[in-house]
Amino acid sequence: MNASGVALIADDDEFFRIALGFILKSKLRFTEIIETGSLDEAIERLSEREDVSLALFDLAMPGMQSVASLAAVRDVHPDLKVAVVSASSRRSDILSALTAGINGYVPKGLGATDLAEAVRAILNGSLSMSRPPSQAAPPLPRQRRPRLAGASRTNATVRSNSSRRGSAKSCSSLYRASRTRKSHAS
Repeated sequence: MNASGVALIADDDEFFRIALGFILKSKLRFTEIIETGSLDEAIERLSEREDVSLALFDLAMPGMQSVASLAAVRDVHPDLKVAVVSASSRRSDILSALTAGINGYVPKGLGATDLAEAVRAILNGSLSMSRPPSQAAPPLPRQRRPRLAGASRTNATVRSNSSRRGSAKSCSSLYRASRTRKSHAS
């Protein structure tokens, strides 16, 4: 799973780096974690070491101009598994990162077990785009039927007629109203 046992975490949040490093060591058996707080420092460490098998980057840290920065890392280190671990769950960030050629996108909101599983999938060659349970896919927008000209007036007429007449006459008014709308729509 992790041939060399060395991972690099590039994130400006020291506490997150410590927590993620602990997860990588305890759940994925990495033997060494290199921590950096900026993109420049991460690139420097990667140039010094050839035994790094996984690099995890935050999108919002010093030196990270855009995901194009990650594409440059991929160009220089083609065998390195590169993933984003970010608080951003914006679709544009995810798509940009995948277009840059990264191996996965993992939200910071995942618990330790889910985060470890997402990273394991990346190490095994699967493209991982995990989503925290609290951010389930948004529901699709309701499909609204197109409003026809005069539909609200016709509906109001049917409602007012139905309150004055019996149900049989209301049904006949409803039928006439629907036919009237259809003829106006044609």
